[in-house]
Amino acid sequence: EMVKGFSEAKFKKLPTLEAAKLFICGREENPLKVLNKVVGKRKTFQEHSNLSCTVFFDGGSRGNPGLSGCGALIRDFSNGGVLWEGYEFIGSDSTNNEAEYKGLLLGLNACLEQNYLNCCVKGDSKLVIHQMKGLFKCRSEKLMPLYEQAKDLTKHFDKIEWEHILREENSDADSLANNAMDFKQCFSKWYCERKRQKNFKNKN
Repeated sequence: EMVKGFSEAKFKKLPTLEAAKLFICGREENPLKVLNKVVGKRKTFQEHSNLSCTVFFDGGSRGNPGLSGCGALIRDFSNGGVLWEGYEFIGSDSTNNEAEYKGLLLGLNACLEQNYLNCCVKGDSKLVIHQMKGLFKCRSEKLMPLYEQAKDLTKHFDKIEWEHILREENSDADSLANNAMDFKQCFSKWYCERKRQKNFKNKN
C-alpha cells in the first residue's frame, strides 16, 4: 500500500518528502493543500524552481568619500556553491553608496557574462535594494547614472528577485570589497563556467 501511495504521490509531482508523506497517509487528497501545509508562508517550490543563482554584492568607502572598492559573488541557487567571485578598486573619491551600486553592477554583469538570467540579488544596502525594487526613488545626481545602468541591465534578465540582508549575512561580499581597497586592484574568477545558450544583448 505504501508503494502504491508513493506512486500516486510521485504522479502528483509533490516536491518534498514531507508533502508525499502527507498525501500517502491520506491526510490530504488535494496536492495544493498539501503544499500550503508544508511551505506555509514561504515561497513554493514552483516559484523558486526557475532561479539559477544568488548574487551577493557590497561596496565600501574609507572616508565616504574616500578610498573605495566593491565586491560581488555568485552562488548556485540549489547547493550554495560559489560559481564566481570578483572585486574592483574604484578610486579615492567615491562614496559608500556609489561603491554599493558598482558592486551591484559587477555582479549583474558577471551573471550576464555566463547567461545566468534568473537570480536572487542580495545586499546589505537598504538604499540600493529598495531603489531597485522601486520602493525608494533615486534623487542623487551622483547615483542616478549608476542606478540607470543597473536598471538597464535588469532588462536582460528573465527574472530577478531583490532581498535586503543584514551585514553579517553579507560577509563574503564585504571581504571582497575590502580586498579591492587593500590591494587597489581588480579581480575576477569563474569556478564553474557554462556554455551560453543565447546572447542577452539580443533580448528586447
